[in-house]
Amino acid sequence: MTGTIRWAYAFVDRPMARFAQACDFWRAVTATGLSEPRGERDEFVTLLPDGADACVKAQGVEQGDGGTTFVAAGAHWTVMRDPAGGTYCLTGRDPETGSLPVASPA
Repeated sequence: MTGTIRWAYAFVDRPMARFAQACDFWRAVTATGLSEPRGERDEFVTLLPDGADACVKAQGVEQGDGGTTFVAAGAHWTVMRDPAGGTYCLTGRDPETGSLPVASPA
């Protein structure tokens, strides 16, 4: 099967004890603002880009470490590893078109 994959949304889980620091980090790396907290424990927020659709949300969790670790970086991408061992890339929007990168499976 072949096709085009576009990431539309990402959720970032962080322990409630470090939730504010995680939100500060994600706001800095995505150059976004932060929505008002939602949920019974104010455990949900959305990172709000200026003039674009919101695509990253953060959630404070009571169990699990929710953390990621750095793997590698290139000029326009960074590879991270999630707590379960899976890897994923963080990339920026195309500076000319404003679109997100497209990944085509091999």
